[in-house]
Amino acid sequence: MSDRLSKRIERRALYGVALVCAMLLPRLSTAWVLRLGRGIGRLLYQALPKRRRIAEENLRAAFPDWDDQRVRRTVREHFAHLGMNLVEFFQLPAWDRRLAPRIRLEDASCVRALVEKRTPFLVFIPHLGNWEILAPLWPTLHPAPMVLVQPMPDPRLDALVRRCRGVTGLEMVDRRGGLRRVVAALRQGRAIGLLADQDAGPGGVMIPFFGRLASCEPSPAALARRLEAPLLLNWTVREASGEHRVFFELVPVDPTDDRETLKRIYRRLEAIIGEHPEQWLWIHRRWKSAIVRSAS
Repeated sequence: MSDRLSKRIERRALYGVALVCAMLLPRLSTAWVLRLGRGIGRLLYQALPKRRRIAEENLRAAFPDWDDQRVRRTVREHFAHLGMNLVEFFQLPAWDRRLAPRIRLEDASCVRALVEKRTPFLVFIPHLGNWEILAPLWPTLHPAPMVLVQPMPDPRLDALVRRCRGVTGLEMVDRRGGLRRVVAALRQGRAIGLLADQDAGPGGVMIPFFGRLASCEPSPAALARRLEAPLLLNWTVREASGEHRVFFELVPVDPTDDRETLKRIYRRLEAIIGEHPEQWLWIHRRWKSAIVRSAS
């Protein structure tokens, strides 16, 4: 079987599973959904040994004082958390009934103040907690939010994912070629969400993160400085009760040095992840570009 045919079959299967989930999961109770999610997470832990190893390597490097038992336990908890994220994602179409009642906003006064003044601002969103619940949440906080997204390879799956994320009206713009639209939107007074904590490739800015240099996306700091726009850090935390706490925090923007702004973001992010280590996306090779650059 050719690689092209194999990928086509894989994408069709993935779309079929996603479609069934989107049809069935909004009808299940919260308890059943979370139980199912944890079970899926356990299966993924066994079925994805490569990702399991990546998570273990990342945790050992980030927390060098941890023993192997704690690392493995945290990785198992991490996969269970990702499984719950997955099933909750397909409950987004039932947002008002299933998820909105379980959202608890911490101090959102900074958001309300910016909205009241019609001030454009940027929102740095890390892959922490269940970040997907922020997609339907933001249209309830701001009249015209926008987020940059990475399109999925399968157009049908991409359309399904966008329907789930856009259930309350969030505008999504493709990351590739979307910077011009972001600048125009900021000048119109809008709020722009950026999931920008993953590896930024060889063109990223190298910033210390958990004791190692990491390639970081420069656009949140650069846009905030150039357009004199406030920059918010926005993250979620899953509680044992099944609730999600949502936090908002203004990041001081350095008027001359984007690296300093990025350092502030990642120092704060380190502290937040340290409080909830099982809830950040450890299965991603976050430091790969820095490792390649140091080896070259």
